[in-house]
Amino acid sequence: MESENEMYRREMLNRNGYIEILEGNVKELQGQLQQSYKRIEELNQELNNAKSEVPRVVSRVDGLGKPS
Repeated sequence: MESENEMYRREMLNRNGYIEILEGNVKELQGQLQQSYKRIEELNQELNNAKSEVPRVVSRVDGLGKPS
């Protein structure tokens, strides 16, 4: 039969292992988040470039969508 100290020691080891797993998961997710931010910036730049290449068409319409 395990002593109370041994049971406590095993429980702490299990918790430490679980904490290490969670810390690793957080680190991985933070890396993915940073990569997502970079990709969003790239896509925004592409969108802005595409918008600047499209000529603007100005039309005059009234509030009902009819040419004025």
